[in-house]
Amino acid sequence: MWSVNEVEERLREELDFEREGNNSELASRDLSTLGDRQLRRGVYIPRVFWNETAKEVLTTEWVDGTSLVHPQQLTSEGWSNKDIMQRMVSLFAFQIFVTGN
Repeated sequence: MWSVNEVEERLREELDFEREGNNSELASRDLSTLGDRQLRRGVYIPRVFWNETAKEVLTTEWVDGTSLVHPQQLTSEGWSNKDIMQRMVSLFAFQIFVTGN
């Protein structure tokens, strides 16, 4: 039953939106100071509005864009699946192997 306890603990962490807001700001700071130039230019992390954020709700600025669930629209905007995946993998690798966050 250890796995049930582990899943419950991780879910509680993921559903703590104040924690998520702090993680968002930490990722933004790390990216702006440690990330390579290409990664910095290619990733945008929305600003957190702390006055409207609580444990139960995370409020960030609105960012216009195209969702990954609309691949045809992304293609028409000049994106390829390969480009998107390379950017995502680079960002995740940066967080895991460079910053540890």
